[in-house]
Formats: sequence, C-alpha cells, structure tokens
Amino acid sequence: MKSNPTLFVVLLRYLVPLDTILAIRPAHVDYLKQHYDNGTFLVSGPQVPRAGGLILARATSRSVLMEILEQDPFYVQKAIEYHVYEFEVNMFTPGLESVFKADAVHQ
Repeated sequence: MKSNPTLFVVLLRYLVPLDTILAIRPAHVDYLKQHYDNGTFLVSGPQVPRAGGLILARATSRSVLMEILEQDPFYVQKAIEYHVYEFEVNMFTPGLESVFKADAVHQ
C-alpha cells in the first residue's frame, strides 16, 4: 500500500530588488503552471508585504521536491532562497481527500 504524500511549505525569500523579480516572474509563472498540472503544487502566491512568496507542495520525498525547486527560474537566476518545511497530514477539511491521496502525485 502506498503511503500518503508528504506535504511541504516552501517559503521563498527575495534576494534581489522587486524589479528584478518582476522581470523573471513570467518564466516563474510558467514553471508554476507546469507543476500545478502534474499535481506537485497546490497553492502559491506572494507574501504580504512582498518580501518573497509561498508554495504549498506535495511530493514523494524531500529530495524529489528539491530537484523540482532547483528548476525554478527565480532559483536559477539566484533571485530567491528557499526555506522548506516538511509535514505529515493528520487532519484536513472534508472534501480535500483527493489532495492527499498518494496516487494524486505525478512525478
């Protein structure tokens, strides 16, 4: 039996001025869409105030997620740093069962 995927909170901290972030953002959005389509990313957005961002992700392992994160154009351009927090899901709002099924992660 497969175990449930592990979830990760990924905090992004900007290392460059916001105008540099905004110039890279279109490539970053394309990258995000790819990983929404394959089921890895669940939620993302900028922090308020805009000092970085957040991604809620699921993956079969931390190492798999790190390989994915290292492809982010923000990361490739050295515009951000990541802080990754791994957690196991114990409880969730009814209706989110499909989010936490092991076979929902396509990697």
